[in-house]
Amino acid sequence: MANYKLVQNSNGYVFSSEVDRDSSKMTTPLNGSNLKFTYADRTDNTREQANLFSSFRLPITANQKLAFNSAFGVNYAPKFLNQDVIILAEIPKDEYGELVDGKSIKFEFPTTGGTVDIYGTYSEDTGFLTSAQTYTSDPEEGLVTGSYKLGVSKSDPVSGAQVNPPASNPTNIPYKSNVCLLFSDTIATPVGGGSWATGWGPQSSAPYSVGGKKRYDFENNGGTPDQPVGIALLDSGFIVITDPTLTHDFDVTGAFNADGTPYAGGTTDFADIYFAAGSSLHYETINTEYLLSVLCVAGAGEFTDSKNGTFIPGTHTDVKVTEIALYGENATDPNLPGELLAYGKLDRPVTKGPNDFVSFVVQIKA
Repeated sequence: MANYKLVQNSNGYVFSSEVDRDSSKMTTPLNGSNLKFTYADRTDNTREQANLFSSFRLPITANQKLAFNSAFGVNYAPKFLNQDVIILAEIPKDEYGELVDGKSIKFEFPTTGGTVDIYGTYSEDTGFLTSAQTYTSDPEEGLVTGSYKLGVSKSDPVSGAQVNPPASNPTNIPYKSNVCLLFSDTIATPVGGGSWATGWGPQSSAPYSVGGKKRYDFENNGGTPDQPVGIALLDSGFIVITDPTLTHDFDVTGAFNADGTPYAGGTTDFADIYFAAGSSLHYETINTEYLLSVLCVAGAGEFTDSKNGTFIPGTHTDVKVTEIALYGENATDPNLPGELLAYGKLDRPVTKGPNDFVSFVVQIKA
């Protein structure tokens, strides 16, 4: 009898995601020479850093500024991001995984008045995301309004389907902006009261219900929305501070150049400087692995022989299942297996009698 059969999964082969969370940077934050700061001014075209505005989907030309203001009006939080100066800090690629969990960000930003605490959070509009998905992006669909789409991921990494804007794929396809907005009590406390510091720390997938963490108000009709001080690009590891008070008061005292020599420049022309102490970046890093689950069934009368030399065919003794292999289709002979796609050994033999029904779920990580 053949020791292979056609696998038939009635529900199809669907990828599911498995999230691996690393909280080590929450307790041992990024600092020192691993946390470098760069100044950029969109009005100063003599420095190449002005091009960073376009990289971060922030307006740079006069027409872009008008388009940005049109897309994000006076009642919307992103209006505060339209500033001439930004200060950015890059998380080195080997210091985070696939992306940074935005709601876990705490940035201790050095200013002449002392260190200012900045926190990442998401809009109170849950949009198309569930609480378990909000580590990937801000659920506020308004971040892709008009001409400006802050940190947009255009397609799902597995299916390739377009996911932005959600209206193009309204059926259970999550919106992904790949950014979160940053806030600080030093600049403006939440419009609904309280503090941005509330609920910060290593959290489950829903810190808003677990720790009472504050969400921001994206739009306040007839009033003032919450005031972001910057953005975090979660999949590229950039923290971008836009608030004019914070960028103006940035303290370069005691800074070092990338090569370790003391920084002797000004407050408006630095690039890749760092501090021995006084600034830190706390965050939780995320890796997502996609799993393909395949149901393999050995029914009654199937797989009743063995390649074990001690097995006697026709005796109907129990067989021991010790390994499973998955093959592709054979274009030459559909009755024979094709290329070996996956192979695994069980952690212990599984006994199958001639009349037994045994099933296995094989998971393949992509």
